[in-house]
Amino acid sequence: NPDTQQGEIVALTPSVMLGYYKNPEETAKVFTPDGWFRTGDLGWLSPDGWLYIKGRLKNMIVGPSGENIYPEEIESVLNSHVFVADSLVTEKEGRLIALVHFNRDELEARYEELKYDWEMKKDAWEKRIDELKKEVLDYVNSQVNRFSRLSEVVEEKEEFEMTPTKKIKRFLYNKRHGKDPVKEEDSKPHNTEANGEASAPRLIKKGSLAAILFDADSQNSALLDTIFTVVRRRRDRAGGRVAVCCVSE
Repeated sequence: NPDTQQGEIVALTPSVMLGYYKNPEETAKVFTPDGWFRTGDLGWLSPDGWLYIKGRLKNMIVGPSGENIYPEEIESVLNSHVFVADSLVTEKEGRLIALVHFNRDELEARYEELKYDWEMKKDAWEKRIDELKKEVLDYVNSQVNRFSRLSEVVEEKEEFEMTPTKKIKRFLYNKRHGKDPVKEEDSKPHNTEANGEASAPRLIKKGSLAAILFDADSQNSALLDTIFTVVRRRRDRAGGRVAVCCVSE
């Protein structure tokens, strides 16, 4: 962008993948015509040559006056607050909303007197939470630029739903709070069969080496637990060593 000097980061290096397995359509989407890999990250180069990453292109929010707002930057400030365990910034009717899961251990340390006799002091606890939302709101808005300021902090009482790679499933919360979500299929990995279903796990063996190929984001954590259990048993029986590598987006 000639105005902001920001753009998508692309890479050309022998270490970049050749493409998605048996998926030429998705491979074409992530490479430029001259062979550069499109990372999906937005960044800018400083005058002295440093590359700064602003956030994910698909997560960027366009402000009411056309400003580029990067949720990850705001979330970094949110997560630096002592009482915030995790957070997600989304948009609702042109307003920036922060969904926050509070650190209960830290909260109980501050409000220790409210841990006991819960029913009698429930109202007092809710009042403290409202005060904390205001504290977090002021804390963030004092550190971000004008168009990245939050309008509201909403408590997420349950932990955020995560992918196996420990990323928040943004599309779930964007959809819930009214922002046009990234389509769920767009957030899935790309090594899928033609019918759109995730590839089933496959075992590949060559000599004493073995590898399990599977779509990590489409399989639940129980599958990962099963794989690691089987690997540990095989390792113990053979008395040897084994390495397990999970590759995802």
